[in-house]
Amino acid sequence: MTNYKNYIFYPLYGVGILDINEIHSFDNQTKKYYKINIIKKKLDIFIPVEDAADKGLRPLSTKSQWLKAHKQFFKNYICLPVDAKERRLLLQKKLSSGILSQQIEIIRDVSITDKLNFKLPIGDKDILKNACSMLADELMYIKNISYDIAFKEITLEIKKRLNADHLDKQFTTN
Repeated sequence: MTNYKNYIFYPLYGVGILDINEIHSFDNQTKKYYKINIIKKKLDIFIPVEDAADKGLRPLSTKSQWLKAHKQFFKNYICLPVDAKERRLLLQKKLSSGILSQQIEIIRDVSITDKLNFKLPIGDKDILKNACSMLADELMYIKNISYDIAFKEITLEIKKRLNADHLDKQFTTN
């Protein structure tokens, strides 16, 4: 079993390894930074320690956190705002939060729109794709499976949700 003690999740990037704290000076200000190696993107990024929580940096979710958040997927979905700008801001805010349950809510609420005859623009579909990708990235570490298997599990969950014959009874609004 791999020790994921130094693994973190960073919104819009996915799972990374917290390497070290570094001190850098810019514009006569010295700050402490987390150096994070984003595994999937093969990228090192630096996040100011003081901004880490606001940017959604968090420890990798545990299996029990995953199971609790996963229940959100089968709860009542929320009708997304019809206004494209308002909808995009809502989805982007959830995606940027890094909160596991909010990623699941994006997948739940956006994936259902085709079944409701509500066509989303490509930008909203990209947010759905990013939410699925980030969730699969984290899920592979939570469950110790490959990214492809994790992504396939998410896809199967979406199909299972879409095949539910009681969708019209679940519809709720904000």
